[in-house]
Amino acid sequence: MICPRCNQELGEGVTECQVCQQARSSQGPPPVVLPLPWYFESSMLWFAILSAGPLALPLIWWHPRMSWFLKLVITILTVVFTWLAVLAIIWMCGAIMDQWRQIRYML
Repeated sequence: MICPRCNQELGEGVTECQVCQQARSSQGPPPVVLPLPWYFESSMLWFAILSAGPLALPLIWWHPRMSWFLKLVITILTVVFTWLAVLAIIWMCGAIMDQWRQIRYML
């Protein structure tokens, strides 16, 4: 193994470098944090939720760095707003049908 501080070769069983007295790390190199794919960026997640609604929820739940609590809050809000949108569409369809009946009776 090579000393990370002075690049001197360390023998087997040596616990510290003879040149710089750097303690030998028992661990390997630090883990590399890879960037998230483009579809996990926050702007893409908001675009997906606002355009596709509940169809984008799997993308939220597969996000590797989002907390469980935030995933749950986003899911509940998405379901509530979707349900309110469905109720609004049903109400608007009823209002349009009433207007259509009034126009038909006038003719």
